Amino acid sequence: MNNLYDIKLIEKESALSAEELLTMFNRNISKNAEILDYIGKNNLFGIIGKARNEGVHSRFVAELLSGEFFNGDSRESTLYHFMDLLLYRSAKENKSGNINPQLKKAILTRAAVFEKVESVCELSVKNYQTLSGYNNTKPADKDDRIDIYLKYKLINTIAGRDTLEIFIENKVNSSDFDSQTTRYFEACDNGGHKCPFQLFVYITPQPLRDMDKYISLDSKCKPVCAHYIHICYQDMLDYIIEPLLSDKNLDADKKTILNEYVRCLELPTMPDLDSRLSTKDLSIMATSSKEKILVQSFMEDPVNQRIIEKSIAAKLNMPLYSVASCGTLFNATEALTRGIEMLINIYHEPLQVLRAVADCKIVGPQKGADPFLVYSPVNWHPVGNRLLHYLPFDHLYLYSNRVYSSITSAFSDAIKDYMERNHKTNEELIKDFANIFSAKGGGLPLVSGKKESGNGKAKIDGLFIRKKIPADRLPGINSILGEDLSIEPIDDEAYNALMQCNIQLYINQPITENKLPDEVGKLIRDVDGENYVQVDDTPFFIRKDIVDDKILGINQIKILENENIIGKCKDISILIDFFNNRRNLILSVYKIQLEAEPDQKVYEEKLTVYRKLLKA
Repeated sequence: MNNLYDIKLIEKESALSAEELLTMFNRNISKNAEILDYIGKNNLFGIIGKARNEGVHSRFVAELLSGEFFNGDSRESTLYHFMDLLLYRSAKENKSGNINPQLKKAILTRAAVFEKVESVCELSVKNYQTLSGYNNTKPADKDDRIDIYLKYKLINTIAGRDTLEIFIENKVNSSDFDSQTTRYFEACDNGGHKCPFQLFVYITPQPLRDMDKYISLDSKCKPVCAHYIHICYQDMLDYIIEPLLSDKNLDADKKTILNEYVRCLELPTMPDLDSRLSTKDLSIMATSSKEKILVQSFMEDPVNQRIIEKSIAAKLNMPLYSVASCGTLFNATEALTRGIEMLINIYHEPLQVLRAVADCKIVGPQKGADPFLVYSPVNWHPVGNRLLHYLPFDHLYLYSNRVYSSITSAFSDAIKDYMERNHKTNEELIKDFANIFSAKGGGLPLVSGKKESGNGKAKIDGLFIRKKIPADRLPGINSILGEDLSIEPIDDEAYNALMQCNIQLYINQPITENKLPDEVGKLIRDVDGENYVQVDDTPFFIRKDIVDDKILGINQIKILENENIIGKCKDISILIDFFNNRRNLILSVYKIQLEAEPDQKVYEEKLTVYRKLLKA
């Protein structure tokens, strides 16, 4: 890897400060130079403030399809590519019937030979009706205008017809309001039987991935009239412009103009000064193959990836954290993960780490009952199993070398031994434990001779025990049971023995490598492994969806209370400045990665972020 910085320094790039990341980013200028130069340049359309002007784009599209200026191998080449695109999209949209079968065949076989007759932008629909002479069309509104009208002569007659008309409605920064497409179609349609073939086309900057899933596309993004074939600017770039740019017969000046237009489509651009619209999804209309390759290479560098992520988070006011005052972390899960790594180095036993986190009230229900932190040895989360298996450490108890899931279950065995050893009657036993829960406080007795709400039958006939015994009553219970019969929270040695399934400790039947005894096995809980992320290479796993108001709680751990391990990031200002100065780069990278996102749910979440970035 030909970097100017030591690759070892970025092995933990998530813990680097923004200043350190930017230093690496700037020192690595030789690798980043091409994309910075490519995205950093403005274009002619942006300079004159017309990068998102619909009229300008309409005139450029008309010029592309006229076959006069950008004429490549032959004056018909771009039109053929355009017709191929219409065939493709009409099939995707279940609109194949919108293209005459004989015309379709002539296009596919290249039997059709076109000669441009007319190319008009902003053609009055009323004027078109007058010139065409159709009598069965609806009267047009005086303000209705066709964005692009193209007329071609067919050199070789097809199905008795010698003319092709194309009507294009171009939407750069608006949608099909007031049923424009329906009005235009009804006003211009020749009924499908008169001389000209007619094609109605709707073009928008809609993302390619949405176009390829057209059935599920929001109806607000589609033309109201089903007779219109919907294409996007990415289609225009892929099918028409890039083939032209690769044409060796196209002279250098024309390639320069085309490249300027490509840059106009690629660069993040706000609405023009004369636009009445607010910011929408206007930033990038299409991306070239070259830009995609440059972005892919750029984001393979972890430093670039982290600085882009963190600058976006800072710009959107997402919480950023620092750990031990020496780094910048992107979210609460990362911050807690790094905090847990430090705890593991201080507390050497897993149970100590789990209890330490529990003490600061981080572990608990969040969007469900699963804990923040799970300890699950390798043999408990095999590769390919989406579930993590773990023992709930916070309510495991030992009594007489056996493991119990609650104090109540342990106590139900303990009182039997207590009675036999001390020759106690039921009445004497009830009296012995009468003060554990006082009647004055309204508490249900620990042991009772009658059935009440909140208690259950024990293993000794005629006695009932509280179903829920809190841990703070355990010292009082043990003072009565005595040292030999005491109930204790599970210790680290026993807990680890159970988790590893390979040591015979604290239980009355053997533990094998593949099977836990029933009384332990029934305590095992499963959580959805897809919702957790592993803490480095340890057996600990952290939830991905930790909310930010919980994260600073780790600083409450007593042994760390003076360290303030996790704090709010102090790098916000420098990250926002980086975003503002590299806005085109960041938005281009984000949009291209957004389009490549395979998971539809994640895509929709990222799309929301992208739209926020446009307004930031």
